[in-house]
Amino acid sequence: MLNARFCLRCGTPLESQKVDDRLRPVCPRCGYIHYVNPIVAAGTLVDHHGRVLLVRRGAPPGEGQWGLPAGYAEAGERPEETAVRETLEETGVRVALDDLLDVYAFSEEDSPGGVLILYAAHIEQGEPVAGDDATEARFFAPDALPRQIAFATHRQALTQWARVRTVTYGEATPAEIEAALRLIQDAGLTEETSWGRYSLPETETTVRQKSAGMIVAREGITAEGRVGRGVIGVCRYSHHGIHGVHIHDLYVRPEYRRWGVGGRLLARTEQMARSRGAVMLMTRVSANDPGMAFYLRNGFAVCGYESDQAPGHARLCRRLPSGG
Repeated sequence: MLNARFCLRCGTPLESQKVDDRLRPVCPRCGYIHYVNPIVAAGTLVDHHGRVLLVRRGAPPGEGQWGLPAGYAEAGERPEETAVRETLEETGVRVALDDLLDVYAFSEEDSPGGVLILYAAHIEQGEPVAGDDATEARFFAPDALPRQIAFATHRQALTQWARVRTVTYGEATPAEIEAALRLIQDAGLTEETSWGRYSLPETETTVRQKSAGMIVAREGITAEGRVGRGVIGVCRYSHHGIHGVHIHDLYVRPEYRRWGVGGRLLARTEQMARSRGAVMLMTRVSANDPGMAFYLRNGFAVCGYESDQAPGHARLCRRLPSGG
């Protein structure tokens, strides 16, 4: 209840009093304090073959405008359940959640505001058919997003999604190697490795002499015609024996994380490794590094622990599929 006028315990008219540096409705008789808390909403961003699933709203707020499948959480419902339920109700599509994308704060008239918890998701079953308070449900390409987006939070998420869709992946060109190394250095990833300690300026020649390479993620021209930021992610690797590839660093700019850039860098690295006859990807990660969860989620397994060179680090391995 947002605007209570009477005490929910004894029915006495509430009075405005300062509590914890805020004016709150307080019962002068029994002391009940009525807290007006933000509301929680959850939704999905469904990327299906490079297009995003949107719904046209059939009721206020934002009637007639487009938005992501989303809605308010029910009592006792987890945000993940809300996101899946709302997507099914509004689009007729059953989805599975892939990852948490972001949490956005929003405000509305006559409302205490709230947070939107947005998940990346993929379709498990069904075709888009508008339902609940939606009048239309269909897919949009990054360069064909509707201009009328109902909510600022949805517009923010869609802008970021469209930006990430311009990112391409491949071996670093000579001009990109310095930018990639600077990105790694700025992130503080300059510890001793099997390459030895490196410092700028590195050159294409010294990188190649170390039997190493870099696969980069580069942002191109956005849907609005804006020039991208160039190198926004890098996977630095070296060949380990005849049949292995060791990943030294895999780094993505913070503002591009959670949007699949790291996973695509890893996939491109796997593609490169298999094309050169490798059967194993390897890396070394601190047990406290968030990257540990990323690698485990992408099929790596712990295959040993460092004792001398890097105490507290685990060796992670992933066997590559044969053929192809």
